[in-house]
Amino acid sequence: MPQYDDILIRKNLDDQGIVPASGGYTSSPDIIPVGMMPINDPQGFAERTWTQDPGVDLTANAQNYIYMRGKNLAPGAEDGKMALYYTKASLLLYPSLWLKNQLKTSSGNTQAPVKANNSGDIVVTHEPFSWIPQLIENDHYCMVGMVGTNTHPMPNPTSETMQDLAKFLLNNPNVGWRNVRIVDNGVDFATSVDYEQGDVGGVMYVFIECAASPDGAEISFASGTPLPDSTYVKMDWTPIKGCDPAVKKHFILGATFNIPAGWQSSITYNYKSHGKNPLPGEDWAIDIRVAFYQNSSANGDELLSFADHSDHALAQAKTVYQTMMSTANDATAANAITPGRFIPLGSHTTKGN
Repeated sequence: MPQYDDILIRKNLDDQGIVPASGGYTSSPDIIPVGMMPINDPQGFAERTWTQDPGVDLTANAQNYIYMRGKNLAPGAEDGKMALYYTKASLLLYPSLWLKNQLKTSSGNTQAPVKANNSGDIVVTHEPFSWIPQLIENDHYCMVGMVGTNTHPMPNPTSETMQDLAKFLLNNPNVGWRNVRIVDNGVDFATSVDYEQGDVGGVMYVFIECAASPDGAEISFASGTPLPDSTYVKMDWTPIKGCDPAVKKHFILGATFNIPAGWQSSITYNYKSHGKNPLPGEDWAIDIRVAFYQNSSANGDELLSFADHSDHALAQAKTVYQTMMSTANDATAANAITPGRFIPLGSHTTKGN
């Protein structure tokens, strides 16, 4: 039985790359659904969990993230691209069922690059694939992942016979299959919006503003495209509290992120009502907004006339300025009121009654 000599996607935890594979082949540990939040430091995560299957159930009606990984069995450095497909469960996973359903990353790519510097390296898609699945009762989805290199391109299956399907799965060490379950975690909706940083990077304030949302509802947002430090633009589920339509008081959730020039992705915001109705007296709305931190000493008063002067934006600006001055070991400036402001750049709104 030959030993595979390229990037391996395992059929199961015991798979060492012997062709044909043996054991079960519907639970590949290298197709890794992680849920609604991407994983910081995916390389470290992939290596730490190599002897495990860290995949979780996915959430219906919400943005979910799926990583792929593999092990380089080539004698030296190797690089390739990974692709991921899905279909509803079927006893026979014929290619015609899944080839038409290819997933993309948050930046819109259908293939994610991987690179191994040495033989034995574990590779991972640093940008996961993203998917908003629909709930199907008493059933599951099947996912098929493939990796292609110059030595072993991605296979192009065409046969619709049971015998050829079995051969395809067992004789291609660069193909994995995983059954995934979709669960109802109470997500009402997930909305994705495109983000392009443009030619100038900087400190960006990404925040969500909720109007007429009941106490106890929850909100989150995330993007699957990593930043240079292997973290992501994301905020985990947070309970909404304190909206008061009578005085137009809204709930604000956000954080600042250092986003480089040229970075682009989609950002998805998710909402859970927990069965609670919007508050009366004001239209219910969820806004996601982005603002750019500007320092008045560098940009003058004219640009700052467009700044967001709301209490939450001023508080964020002060925090950013204090962090910058603390890093510069300037304790006096760190305690001063910020001379900077956040300049609104764009927004997206989901409205209701």
